[in-house]
Amino acid sequence: MPSVRLRTSSIAYGLLLAAVVAGLALTQGSCSLYRITVQQGNVITQDMVDRLKPGMTREQVAYIMGEPVVRNPFNEDQWDYVYTLEVPGRTERQRKLSLFFNEGVLSHLTGDFKPAGDGEDGDSESAGDD
Repeated sequence: MPSVRLRTSSIAYGLLLAAVVAGLALTQGSCSLYRITVQQGNVITQDMVDRLKPGMTREQVAYIMGEPVVRNPFNEDQWDYVYTLEVPGRTERQRKLSLFFNEGVLSHLTGDFKPAGDGEDGDSESAGDD
């Protein structure tokens, strides 16, 4: 009767394996899920903003800043850059920068960044004096 004994031990191992898998599945439900850091939009650095100067062409600005992710179809003279960083359970940061052009050249900027050497205070910043 070795075949009956072999069959019985195979069933026992199968049930044991099923119980282990079910137990692992149940314990995973109580653990938190891994969540990734999410970055969206254009990365904006202070160095990039410091390189912007009034009178730069759109091409020169695009070389430094990159093309804006979304363009305003109603105002071609305004480029908006938005960068969002979300680290789940810790931080969420959003940075904004708007660039304004007049007759095809950069006239000024506003947002969360201030060019180095610009002594103005407040939310509205100019692109500096040159």
